[in-house]
Amino acid sequence: TIDCRLYFARGMIQMIESKLIMDLHITLYDDHIFCRLVDELLTFHSKWKILLGRIANVVNIFRFLSHSEIFAKWLHVERKFAIERLDNLLTDGDAWNSQYSSDYSSENDLSKVPQSAEALVNFLNLMTQRFVDLPSRALRLKFLDLQLELVDDIRVRILQLLRELWSTPMCQRFASILNFLTFFTDAMVEWSSETVYIELQQGELNNDAIIGSLFDRNRNDNISDNVFSESLVLYKRVQCEMCTAIVDDVMADIKINSRSYLSKTKWFCVPSQSSYSTMTVSDSSCEMLLIIRDRLFTLNTKLTRSTFVDIWRQLAAQLNEYFFNELIIRNKFSEGGCMQLDFDMRRNLFAIFSEFTSKPENYFKDLKDSCILLNLSSGTIFLLIETLTDSRLGNSKKLETLQELGVYNMTPNKALTVIHQRQENPRN
Repeated sequence: TIDCRLYFARGMIQMIESKLIMDLHITLYDDHIFCRLVDELLTFHSKWKILLGRIANVVNIFRFLSHSEIFAKWLHVERKFAIERLDNLLTDGDAWNSQYSSDYSSENDLSKVPQSAEALVNFLNLMTQRFVDLPSRALRLKFLDLQLELVDDIRVRILQLLRELWSTPMCQRFASILNFLTFFTDAMVEWSSETVYIELQQGELNNDAIIGSLFDRNRNDNISDNVFSESLVLYKRVQCEMCTAIVDDVMADIKINSRSYLSKTKWFCVPSQSSYSTMTVSDSSCEMLLIIRDRLFTLNTKLTRSTFVDIWRQLAAQLNEYFFNELIIRNKFSEGGCMQLDFDMRRNLFAIFSEFTSKPENYFKDLKDSCILLNLSSGTIFLLIETLTDSRLGNSKKLETLQELGVYNMTPNKALTVIHQRQENPRN
């Protein structure tokens, strides 16, 4: 049977191509006219697919656009206007403000994402829609190369903006840029699972020298190989550096405000308390705890949830190490000092982080175990020292003994070091 729609489609496309070829002497030498022409052709193609269905995959206007001279011009125009678009988006006065709300909410990540991030993601999505129906994989790869070039250009521009901000990582602009990177990397991860990019990845990319470097399987990272792997590694490196800068800045404030708590408190002569119900937080710790609480609150209101989770976990890990090395290992504790330390840690420091996790003590393993060991009864301590110093017992038996007491994350030697910080230790 004769498919009338197929003959109609061929005739229509031939007529359009003939007209386009006649006008090439005008369209090829004016970027704005050519850009408008491409937009009209792509709009026509979208309607053509709806009208003709599968036939549009066989007979379409992309044969004209795939001609070497015309495609080269198309790619040139796309690159030119894309760079102009990047300039406008990243230098706009509202580039780093959210388009949804000027009041940052800790409950809504979109209200923290700069409008420039969403605009650039949408822009690159539209570019994908423009080239996705190109019949030639080689031509689609050239568009992919352009996209990767733009993605890297964005990263370089971000690094330029950060030059003046590394010294003030708690400022709003720094947080906005970090939110930008989080949103943009999440978008790249999503793109990598789209059909068009999977097909390009699985193609014979080794014929294209520009794309071939994307598939080096010797990289030691946790990002699965895809067309955006290299870009993701570079973007995540900047994210990690920014998160580290924020944590380091917060820790610097904490260390300044914890000096009195660490060095001036006479832990070896703190009087004993009858119970926790009569205890209050150490006076010298109040300013330090307020700094921790306030910095976490500020970061929670500025950063997207995933980024904030990474930062508070990094901060908890550093606090755990800091207090263990600078407080517990460097002081001797009376019975009352042990109780006060336990109260300050469990009821105050851990409580600050309980807003973000149901078990904050799991992020302060050394502190939690130290508090358990320091507050054991004298009899239990005596028996524990006997066990941990008994050369006849294997390491597994010693670890089992510690675990029975609730100490799961310390080696026997480390546990002994903590026990020896007790002023009333039977072996002191």
